[in-house]
Amino acid sequence: MVSDGIARILGIIFAYDGDSLGGGIKFIFKGYPFSQPALFDGESGENQEVVNDALRQLVRKEFEPRDELMEVRLSLLFVVVFAPIRPAGVFFTMLARLLESQTDVSKMLFVRRRTFPHRSAATASMHGLHTRFFIGVLILKVAWSAWLSGVTYNDELFKWYETF
Repeated sequence: MVSDGIARILGIIFAYDGDSLGGGIKFIFKGYPFSQPALFDGESGENQEVVNDALRQLVRKEFEPRDELMEVRLSLLFVVVFAPIRPAGVFFTMLARLLESQTDVSKMLFVRRRTFPHRSAATASMHGLHTRFFIGVLILKVAWSAWLSGVTYNDELFKWYETF
């Protein structure tokens, strides 16, 4: 009884879209709001499975490609900024990205609702934003490396600091 309630709360938080489930609170107390519709007598069992699968996908949260791209951008930014300071972290970040890419595929196929691809201005702007981000990271990397080299190999800076 208690574990069923906890599973419903976790389901509404992590897997299901609260609006599709009727606000969320109703789902926590009563459970899955949809009954499985029966098809007409002449329909096959295969069609019934298609309808059931569509209803199961309806309540899932939508897969957001923008969020996945943001994770890639942040990971790249962290590697660029912290690799000169802790080079071993690059290997751990690479392992984490490999693991996350495998879990993202299962998240896209089994956990989240699939979106319909469409060619629009948002898709083109997402590509342009990604390209501009990489150019910005490249400029940041050059400036960051130059600044770190100037601070690290500047003995006069440390002599000035030792006077305090």
